[in-house]
Amino acid sequence: MNRLEACLLLESLPGMGWNRAQRMVTHFGSPEAIFLAKHQDWESVEGTGEKGCNALKS
Repeated sequence: MNRLEACLLLESLPGMGWNRAQRMVTHFGSPEAIFLAKHQDWESVEGTGEKGCNALKS
């Protein structure tokens, strides 16, 4: 997955607003890294609850 694909996918996730996406990119370093991370790593990002993690997983 390239950066553009990761950004588009991140933006299309239900409940993933600009602020949450920005926090995740800051935490993981890049949009691509978000999708390479494990479920428990996603939960460590402020504002990303179970709903957000489930959206990322699918």
